[in-house]
Amino acid sequence: MAIAPAWACCRCPNYSKQRLETACTLALQLGARQYRHIRDILKNNRDRQTVPAVNEWTSPDHAHVRGPDYYQ
Repeated sequence: MAIAPAWACCRCPNYSKQRLETACTLALQLGARQYRHIRDILKNNRDRQTVPAVNEWTSPDHAHVRGPDYYQ
């Protein structure tokens, strides 16, 4: 189910088309598909925040890590 920008635009007349598109894109990435989610993203200016780069987590080296030789 996708968010219809035209529908959301009718209910969010105080925001530009660009902000609305950005908020809809962010909502879809988060799995949020309701009007209230779009409204809250716009209201809290989350559409204007930069998204931090996702860093992959790596386990720190310590004595409890078995290593690849353990599984052979």
